[in-house]
Amino acid sequence: MDKNKIPRKITPEAVQPQVRMANYMPVEVGRSWLNHLVADLELVLIVSGVFTARDPDHVDTELTAGDVLLIRPHHPCDLVCQSGKPAAFSCLHLELI
Repeated sequence: MDKNKIPRKITPEAVQPQVRMANYMPVEVGRSWLNHLVADLELVLIVSGVFTARDPDHVDTELTAGDVLLIRPHHPCDLVCQSGKPAAFSCLHLELI
């Protein structure tokens, strides 16, 4: 019998995210975050403009208003603003408890 107390599947209702930081950033075209590396889980909401994201496991992905990018802890990700006047995004850095 498995006496492990860690559940094999976690439902969304069981997760209580703790926000460590939230921000909103207007961005100039051409601005980039190359090898962006964070220690926590980061959600990036594209508010306006067009961005390109990629990491070592994925090819370039175009992101537009309303798209959300998940940046995994300790996995480098490139994020580049391709166009938009204005271009902006909002970030949440969080831990899942």
